[in-house]
Amino acid sequence: MHCAAIIDPFSQPSEKYKFVKKTRYYSENQYTTESGSTGIRISDFYASSLIAGIVISPTGSQNGEDGKFTNIWMDHMKICFASGNVQNRTNHIRGFTNWGTTLFSFDSRTYGTGAGCPFFVDGFNIAGANKWIFNTGSWYGNQENIYNGQAEEIYGIGGCFSGRDVQINITGATIFLMGNHAGVRLPSQIVQAKTLNMRNSQIFYYSKPASLIGLSVDYATFDNCKMTAPAITTSGSIKYINTDIGLEKNINETPFGYSATAAKVESVNNYTWTFRTSNKINIGEYISIWKGNIKSEFQYGSPMITAAGTVQSINGDLITVLGTPYNLNVGQDLDIYNYKIMAQ
Repeated sequence: MHCAAIIDPFSQPSEKYKFVKKTRYYSENQYTTESGSTGIRISDFYASSLIAGIVISPTGSQNGEDGKFTNIWMDHMKICFASGNVQNRTNHIRGFTNWGTTLFSFDSRTYGTGAGCPFFVDGFNIAGANKWIFNTGSWYGNQENIYNGQAEEIYGIGGCFSGRDVQINITGATIFLMGNHAGVRLPSQIVQAKTLNMRNSQIFYYSKPASLIGLSVDYATFDNCKMTAPAITTSGSIKYINTDIGLEKNINETPFGYSATAAKVESVNNYTWTFRTSNKINIGEYISIWKGNIKSEFQYGSPMITAAGTVQSINGDLITVLGTPYNLNVGQDLDIYNYKIMAQ
């Protein structure tokens, strides 16, 4: 592995396989009770064009904790920061810049036990076609915490790709997702975790028309946030608190309330569904439905979704919607509400 800096690089109980001239770098062998490092300090650091930047416990050695990494700049890496053991706790990054194509800015899954402890990140600037912010280790107690910064032109936020028993907390951040303007396919979900909490933050797609923000979570909360469009989750619930979800008034709104459009479901696929209607609906509008007494509109009191999406194409009276079609059946009669998504 080519990387800029490794903390506690080796952990091998057998003398047979050690690098003879590197024995002092080994920890936790059969002759010593020493564990990994505590309280490492690195500042004013630059690395570029390597597999990894700063890696803690790549072979899974213990400790590697309470590190402080300040004023760090990296670019064109596979991984910028990585941890390899669940005991790599309370490692803080303050002032991080990553400009240049990178797979993961922060990784606690690739090396070591695959269940490293995530970093606390305070102050960040991520840009330049980065794919994911996080690749989170699968230990059930893991949390990602990132504060006070901006990430732009990224494919998705990330999370735990081997499970969902983690929590992601994003505070005071502005995130611009790559969207389809770069000629790439939009991800079905930008986050995979048990819980997502975003506070005092903004999240936007560069795409036009705007797309729903897909999540693979059990619970999501957006508190005092601003979004290009509503979120949609595969199976969980979404709660909005003082959050602008990017919708102007219902296009069918009247002085006497909301006027629904009658529609019939024509087809149902994995990520699209179609319906026919004689009413005027435009490409890029956000669609929510009435199904009996269940309304799929994203609102504070009713975060669960039945079916929703954005209008992808129109062919005569046939409307194609991009969005997960929960509990829809071909031939079903619906009442459609269409909203205009506010321009960025």
